[in-house]
Formats: sequence, C-alpha cells, structure tokens
Amino acid sequence: FFQAEDGIRDYKVTGVQTCALPILSAEQLSKFEAASLARRIYRMRAKLELLLVAADEGMALRAEQRERLQTLCLENLKPARRNSPYDSHVVMYQLALIPDEKVAVILNERQLKFWKQSMAQFGVNGGMINFLKQNGVWPEGLEVAVPAEQNAVQPAEEEVNQ
Repeated sequence: FFQAEDGIRDYKVTGVQTCALPILSAEQLSKFEAASLARRIYRMRAKLELLLVAADEGMALRAEQRERLQTLCLENLKPARRNSPYDSHVVMYQLALIPDEKVAVILNERQLKFWKQSMAQFGVNGGMINFLKQNGVWPEGLEVAVPAEQNAVQPAEEEVNQ
C-alpha cells in the first residue's frame, strides 16, 4: 500500500524503514476503506455475539429475548476506528451506554438486575474510555461524558506494551 521515500526519515524509525507515501489511487483507497469498515463491523458483531453468549449464561435468555437484545445492541453500537486488541472493550463500554429503559422492555426483572450489574463494571470507567480514545480505537463521533476524577491521562498503547 505504501512506497518508501528515500532520504525522508523519522528519528524514531530504525533500519530500512522510511517515511511511507501512499500509492493508492482515490478509487483504490475508497475500496480499501470500505473493506476495512466491513472487517471492523464483522469483528464488532463477533465480539457482541461472544459477550451475549457469556451474558446468556447468567441471564438464561429465551431465543426471542436474545434476538431482540442483539438487535438493540447492534442499533446502539459503532465499530471501532481500527482493529486492536481492545475490540471487546469498545463493545462492552458502548453496551454500558444503552439506557436501562431500552433493555427493560426485553428482559425480566432478574435478567435486568444481572444486566445492570454487568454493565456497571464498564459504565463508570472513564479512564478506560480515554485510553481507547488516545489509542485511536474509540468510535469516531461517539462522545461520552467522563467524570472529572476519571479524566486522568492514561498511558498510550505503545507504553503499556513495552
């Protein structure tokens, strides 16, 4: 996808790596971006299905409930901006943003209690949402009000993986 440009170097880059210049035409770039979006949507749906299977173990959903809950979740989810090891986190934190009133029409009282307890783990962790934003994986245009005390800067992904 990229062509190396001799003579243009970044002091952080070592070896034969050089500054990359795009060599895709506008049409190729458009096709690449569409395919990338399709992959991210596929991964998002797969992560959602895994999370719903895990939740089903605690909630004992009927098939109709599972379908309605999955539809509700998909209506409220946006794919991550890029693929990453944090795809499940992006899905979980978005699920926590779904209002309880919307979920309450699908689940019975016991199931709703389980859902609320599960989502409470993710709904208050603004630090993780900031981490996802800083690493470019939080969905574009999805704004979340993060409590001030949790608005601390998190280390970037590169720093965590060292």
